[in-house]
Amino acid sequence: MRYVFQVAYDGSRYFGFVRQPSRLTIEAELLKAFKECGMYRELKEARFRTAARTDHGVSAVGQIVALDVAKAIDQLSHPDLIPRHSNLLLQRATNFKRCNKLCIAQSH
Repeated sequence: MRYVFQVAYDGSRYFGFVRQPSRLTIEAELLKAFKECGMYRELKEARFRTAARTDHGVSAVGQIVALDVAKAIDQLSHPDLIPRHSNLLLQRATNFKRCNKLCIAQSH
């Protein structure tokens, strides 16, 4: 099942959104939490995609990510594993090919 996640976060402690070796990033924290919750087994199978990204120290109020989950959201274990710095608003994706099409604005 494909889901879209709208994520808000305070990026002040992070080295941007995109995963980097040996750096604390939003993407790495989200993927770790998603995996621990049982949303996916292998990242390649999950087809994780983002609509945008942020730089070092930058926050977001409506970052969009998409993920193929292994089981329905209401069947996930340990919902409290979602990082406390993130506020996830969950919405099932329907009929879209690319999550960057959901990005309607950026503000700096």
